[in-house]
Amino acid sequence: MMHLLQTRSLVAQMIPRGMENRSSQDAFHASTRLWCSRPGLSAHRFVIAAQPLTNWLLSTVLLSRIQCIWIELTVARVCTAIRRGVATMKRVFGIDVGGMSVKFAIVDETGTIIEHWSVPTNLTDAGSHIPDEMISSINEKLASSPEPIVAIGAGIPGPVNGENAVRAVNLGWGNMPLGNILREGTGLPVALINDANAAAVGEVWMGGEGSVTGNSIFVTLGTGVGGGIIIDGKIVGGDHGCGGEIGHIPVVAPSERVCGCGNVNCLECYASATGIIKNANELAEKAGEERRFTKGEEIFEEVKQGGATATAARDMTVDYLARALAGIMATVDPSEVIVGGGLSGAGDLLMVPLAERLDRYVFPPMRGCYTLRRATLGNEAGILGAAYQALQLV
Repeated sequence: MMHLLQTRSLVAQMIPRGMENRSSQDAFHASTRLWCSRPGLSAHRFVIAAQPLTNWLLSTVLLSRIQCIWIELTVARVCTAIRRGVATMKRVFGIDVGGMSVKFAIVDETGTIIEHWSVPTNLTDAGSHIPDEMISSINEKLASSPEPIVAIGAGIPGPVNGENAVRAVNLGWGNMPLGNILREGTGLPVALINDANAAAVGEVWMGGEGSVTGNSIFVTLGTGVGGGIIIDGKIVGGDHGCGGEIGHIPVVAPSERVCGCGNVNCLECYASATGIIKNANELAEKAGEERRFTKGEEIFEEVKQGGATATAARDMTVDYLARALAGIMATVDPSEVIVGGGLSGAGDLLMVPLAERLDRYVFPPMRGCYTLRRATLGNEAGILGAAYQALQLV
């Protein structure tokens, strides 16, 4: 008796409110629509769930045999339709153009990487051969792909303005019309994006809740400091392709360091992997210590052991970063701040003091209203972000 009551309860939960007294066919149609529209219930999950549902319904005595046959056929039709939808899901190229290699991936609209590969970056003749080699690799995949690939997204290590890579020092480019070249060479629409902005979009899209909405800040701490700012679900590129250049926020410091951009005392001079090493070595010299640090990992290892100089260098780095982020937060009011790059590998040794300093410096009403987290996608973030931009074209 208890099993029967539980069964009836489960069936009742399947039927939307207001449908209880209508025919079983109408009720099931409405239930199917309700299930498919539930947040987080993707098509492939519904396909997986549908077959056990049919078997369970057929094993109960609550429905007539005709109703059970009808339900079985209906579920089969729904599953077939969904499978066809999955088979025709849009696919795009996501590309991350780097100084050592050009990384490619075929990505579908769920963010699944279907295939990925890379080719060495040809830097001869000021990188002039890179576009043609990209086109060759893309066209080769277009010819062999069993499913159509409908657009291209490419992340570039430098400012992007429309279809032009304005400046990419690592590639030898100055105002390279890459978008137009790729479009003419492949016949596909092309979206270009700065590589740090691509990583920001990728992390927000697939490293979080699976959607690019609201406001977010992404900062990457590597050899330099990069970043991306998302407002209302859209990356801030700016009128000149320089939006989100977090590493070039000026900071007030007791010494002067020349940044690679030519300015003095940019954030990345103090809050990057290179910056924290300089911070530690300056402090060691002032303390009369002979040792010198060469890697960020060495500094965090000494922090773990309680080393005073390493801890002071870590705290200095965190303080510069927290002040800069708090300034951006006061402008953007984000729901999350994401930290990536090599330094983020230090984990809590970096993130815990950063959280404390950030909470100290943010506009008071924002405290407790945002999330600070580490990036999770690693090298895939840029490819996925470029793919997301491509999907917006189709």
